[in-house]
Amino acid sequence: MPQEHPFQTSFWSPTATVDNYPNFRYGFDILHKKLAQSVTENEAIANYIQERIEAERHHGTQLSKLPHPELDELTTLSRCFQVVWAESEASATEHWTRAENLHTTALDPLKRLASRYSRIVSNAKQTLEQQMSQFETLVKQLEQAKSAYHAKCRSLLTIQPNYRPTVIQLGTLLFYERFQVEDWMRPLNETGLTRREIVHWLQDEHQSPSVMHDLIGLHFLRQTGQDQYEKVVRQPVSKGLYGLFKWQQQQQQQQPMEPYVRDMLQADKAYRELVTKVDKMRMQTEEALFMHYEEMESLELERIQTIKQVFISVAASLSNTIPRYKETVDNMMLYQETLKPDKDVQVVVEQYRTGQFCPRPVLYENYFYGAAHHQLFGVALDEVTRTEGTLIPNFMSKGMSVIESGLANLETEEKHLVWITSLPLDRVHAARDQINQQYPVISQELLESYDVLLIASLIRLYLMELPECLLTFELYEPCKIIYSNQQDTETRLVSVNKLLTTLPTPNYHMCKVLFSHLNKLCDDQTLSKRFAHSFGYVLLRPQVESKVSTFERHPYRLIQDLIEHYDSIFTTESIKAQEENSCRTSIVVSKTSLDSLDSSRRRIRGHLIPSSSTLFEDPDELTSESTMNSTPPNYVGKEDTLELASLDSFFLDDE
Repeated sequence: MPQEHPFQTSFWSPTATVDNYPNFRYGFDILHKKLAQSVTENEAIANYIQERIEAERHHGTQLSKLPHPELDELTTLSRCFQVVWAESEASATEHWTRAENLHTTALDPLKRLASRYSRIVSNAKQTLEQQMSQFETLVKQLEQAKSAYHAKCRSLLTIQPNYRPTVIQLGTLLFYERFQVEDWMRPLNETGLTRREIVHWLQDEHQSPSVMHDLIGLHFLRQTGQDQYEKVVRQPVSKGLYGLFKWQQQQQQQQPMEPYVRDMLQADKAYRELVTKVDKMRMQTEEALFMHYEEMESLELERIQTIKQVFISVAASLSNTIPRYKETVDNMMLYQETLKPDKDVQVVVEQYRTGQFCPRPVLYENYFYGAAHHQLFGVALDEVTRTEGTLIPNFMSKGMSVIESGLANLETEEKHLVWITSLPLDRVHAARDQINQQYPVISQELLESYDVLLIASLIRLYLMELPECLLTFELYEPCKIIYSNQQDTETRLVSVNKLLTTLPTPNYHMCKVLFSHLNKLCDDQTLSKRFAHSFGYVLLRPQVESKVSTFERHPYRLIQDLIEHYDSIFTTESIKAQEENSCRTSIVVSKTSLDSLDSSRRRIRGHLIPSSSTLFEDPDELTSESTMNSTPPNYVGKEDTLELASLDSFFLDDE
């Protein structure tokens, strides 16, 4: 992406990847320290010019006050002295004229700029600080709501250790217990319902008429006659005294649970609503900071341009009044030519930058199911692919398909701009929100309603919001070693080929799809460089940024190689090698893995995630089959809960 506004991508937290929540203040405060220096510079230069004007006026006044003695007018001495005295008068006039010129052409414009600059910076800073304070307050509320939700879950598990919520998805709504669905259906009559009444109610609830079939399939409704339906009220069915006793025993066990379940679901609702609110506030703050950084960059550029013109005006005032200063004035003008405002703005970026833009989404994490069931953006790639049962996320495969279809209708030059054109962040966020709200459904119609530029920007944002960059943090240093050595192209590509085979399966196949597409678009080296500049930081970056990593070029060189030499890197042999590497199970169990084992058992689709102490872990081997397959549509029953794999599976030897 061309860096049209360097401030927008330079003043963010260098630890964004490891922060629990976005830290907007870090880069913001650093930039405003520099802007405060600019305010001081404006005042210092204005004070200097003011003092120079006062000195010129004072000097002119002193020259005009020199005594004019009376000499004999008939002597040549008198006439010569008259010439000397007239020079003092002329010099006094010149100093007054110069002072007036300096005031009009230099001091007044500079004071107007300094006043406006200070006012804009101060007001903008105050507005953004208020917004960031609101965000931080919401984050504290979110932490409290999350703690309260977890406490309710633990209390519930104390009463019933085997409790698992029942996931019921009806249209765009998600329920965790049957009584929640029954509460939702309360506006409907118990009996005597017609199809028309049910469909009309669903439309009022902004749900598709097809949800009626799910309600019937899940036994919330049943047909009693021709176009006649009624709600299903479950009654205990007992077979003799034993069955009655068994049912009474179950009721005694379940009765005290319901208040705990309701408390847990209420806390869950409050937590989820706060997550939505905080993440919305996060995106609004990012959009406001993008606009703020662009405004501050334009203001700083204007400041330097104005001061340059002030210096030129000072030189012009000297040139107009004192011809013998020509050499001095020419030297001053020469220096003004070396003053490049855009270069000075770039110096600000290079000297004060804190970190590139790396958004950190605020995720809703269900105590029992994790994060992947409820949102797409910001969720770990392996968790998404396990949940969807695919090699790459559906959003990526469908999005790339829509882009390739859309490119067929564009001219060659327009095709080249798709991946390097920046769109307003608020527009991209709005589309992101639509997709996240519909997830896990990825609507082909919704994606096709977007233009290709917006889908490309969405994919870039999705890749940026991954908790770990696509090429993983682990490969940053090995790639640096490869590109720091003087190797011929063939040797370098072999090293890159082998390194990529250590990627997790979803990451590898995502890279394969993306670079295959970019390779087809590239027809010259210049375009591949532009693509590499657009994707370099997005796909490969260190976990924590530093002053050194800012200037490292190996991520861009790697991306350029992957685009230009796609066929040499993603070969049949390398794909097979990656599959073999992914089938190797980790034989080292970290303390973190063991500590997280109990929490993993809570998940209804308990996936065993091995230690990250090896590069050859297999995400696919750990994928458990979806419990949705053996149940009615959009329903997961308690009886279908999967047990977590045994710890012994850490040590299984494939051979």
